[in-house]
Amino acid sequence: AYKNFSYIDTMGNPFSAITQIGDLAWTIYANGWIRTARAAYGSLTKQSRIKKEDVGIERIAQEFADTDTLSNAVAKVFKIVGLEKLDSIGKESFLNASLERFEDMATKQPAKLKRKIKDIFEGDTDSVIDDLQNKRITDNVKLLVYSNLLDFQPAALSEQPEQYLKAGNGRV
Repeated sequence: AYKNFSYIDTMGNPFSAITQIGDLAWTIYANGWIRTARAAYGSLTKQSRIKKEDVGIERIAQEFADTDTLSNAVAKVFKIVGLEKLDSIGKESFLNASLERFEDMATKQPAKLKRKIKDIFEGDTDSVIDDLQNKRITDNVKLLVYSNLLDFQPAALSEQPEQYLKAGNGRV
């Protein structure tokens, strides 16, 4: 309860929502200005090729994944102040700008891309490159862009420190 009240108190205002725009800096860094602009526009107009829900992201961050009454209140406050929407734009922009970058690499530099992703996909690497070249959004392509997002944002439990995971109610 204290954790949820703390989140409402510290993040439950429009100024906290505005800070989410800073996530676009990581997208620009990883994928460039033009891809980021196209991806952000796609997210704003609900035309993203990959949505955050497509890769399993339902909440802003893993620590908000609880579904008790107070956690639902936190989610409502985040929605009202715009935090949820700006977070979605940031995540979807990153996913889609990365998708575009990987598709470009698959077409123009397939050998370089193969070296970059072979540790993730092993025997399926060539099929992932083929999917990217043909602009097919398969589960492996979603995994690729999601994995890239996790390099910048801790959106999954696997990206949290071990002590955080063990802390239970001590996560405040």
